Amino acid sequence: MPSRSPATTVGRLPELLLIDAIESLAEAYSEQHGRIPTHVSHWDPSQQLTALLRKQAPYIELNDPVPYRYSYLVQRIPLILEKLGFQPAKTRALLTENGTTCISLVANWLKLNGVFEVILLTPYYFTTPYNLRRLGIEVRELPSKRPDSYGLPPDIKVGPGQALWVTNPIYSTGLFLRETDIDQLLTIANNGAFVIADEALAPPPSKIAAALCGHRNFVGIYTPHKSICINGLKFSAIIFHPEHQSAFEDWADILSGGLSVSAMAAIDHFLSPAFDNYRALFIAIVDETREWHNSLVTLSGDSVQTDHYTRGHFVTTYAPNLSASLGNNLSFLSQMLKETGCVLIPGSRSGFDPQHGFCFRVNLAQDSDEFRSALPGLYKFLSNTTSRIHFKRHHQAQFSPTVSAAEVLASS
Repeated sequence: MPSRSPATTVGRLPELLLIDAIESLAEAYSEQHGRIPTHVSHWDPSQQLTALLRKQAPYIELNDPVPYRYSYLVQRIPLILEKLGFQPAKTRALLTENGTTCISLVANWLKLNGVFEVILLTPYYFTTPYNLRRLGIEVRELPSKRPDSYGLPPDIKVGPGQALWVTNPIYSTGLFLRETDIDQLLTIANNGAFVIADEALAPPPSKIAAALCGHRNFVGIYTPHKSICINGLKFSAIIFHPEHQSAFEDWADILSGGLSVSAMAAIDHFLSPAFDNYRALFIAIVDETREWHNSLVTLSGDSVQTDHYTRGHFVTTYAPNLSASLGNNLSFLSQMLKETGCVLIPGSRSGFDPQHGFCFRVNLAQDSDEFRSALPGLYKFLSNTTSRIHFKRHHQAQFSPTVSAAEVLASS
C-alpha cells in the first residue's frame, strides 16, 4: 500500500493528506507485524474475488495504438447511449478516459453557462467541490439525512444561475435516489436550473436517464465499468442535450484530449455480451457478501449500523454513538488498527453529515477470508469503543501531517 511523496504539504489537499496518513499507519503496522492490514474501504476488489471472476474477465483486443482518437470520431456512441438508458435521437455524448475528467469538464461547462452557485448534495466525491471552486463557482453543501432515507429535501430551492449536483447512488452508500427525488430533479430542471447527476457508479440503464433524457438543463456522468469494480479498463461519458455538443467537444481539446487504446477497448467490452456476463456474476457474488455483512451488523445491535436496500459493492457502516471527528483522529485510527488489523476511509472525507456519527465505506468486493475474519473484530471494537467516552470527548484533534505514523503508533 505505497503512500504518496511526503515532500511538502504546500498546495496539498486535506482529503489526500488524510489518506496519506492512513496509508502510513498501514505501512508502519506492516513493518511491525509482518502482514498487511485489511483495508475494508479499498477501491479495488480482493484477489480472492477476482479469481472467482477470472473466467468472465474481459478479453482485451487492443486497437491500433498510432492514430489519435477523439470522442466525435467514435461511431458507436448511439449504442453507448442506448445501453446507458438514453435515446440517441434526443441526446449527445462526450467520451473521456474517466469520471474525474468528466467532473472537470462539467464544472467548466457550468462556468461557461453563467452558473454562480452549485448546490451539492452530500456525501459526494471529494474532487467535485474543488473543480467548482477553482473556477469561482460557489458551492453550498446540502446534507442528505438518515435514518429515514437519503435523498433530496422536499423544500429545496434551486433556480436560474444555479445548479443542483447529485451523486447517484448516494456516494459510498449503495442507496439510489427515490422516484420522488427523480420527479423533483425534473421539476428543478423545468424551472430553469441545471441538474447534474454523477452516476459513475450506477449500473445501466439509469432511471434518471429515462426521466430527464434530452432535457436542455440536464447533464449526466457515466462510467459503467466502475459499477462492476473494474478500475483499470474503463471509459466515461458525459450525456447532454444536442445543443451543448460543440461546447463540450471544443473544451475537451483543452481539458482532456484524445482517447487511449484502453478506453477504446473498454467501449468494445461494454457493448459486448461479455460485460453483461461479468456483471451478472459480480452482482451475484457481491449480493451474497451483502447478506453476510448485514447479518454481521445485526449482531452488533444499535452500536453499529448499515443502510437497508443497498445495491452495488459500496456500502457505509455507521457507529452513531461515536463522534464523526474520530475519522480525522490518527490516535483513534491507529488504536483501531492495533486492535483489529483494519484500516478504512472515514465518511468525514466525503462530506457525510456529522450527525451520522463515525462512519466509513465498506467495499463488499473486498470479500476474502481475511475480510471475513477482520470485520467481526472491527465491529466489536466499535461497539466496545462506544463506552470509551474519553475517545469521544477528549480526542477530537485533527490529524497533523507533521507527525509520522510511527510516532502515533508508538504513543498510542
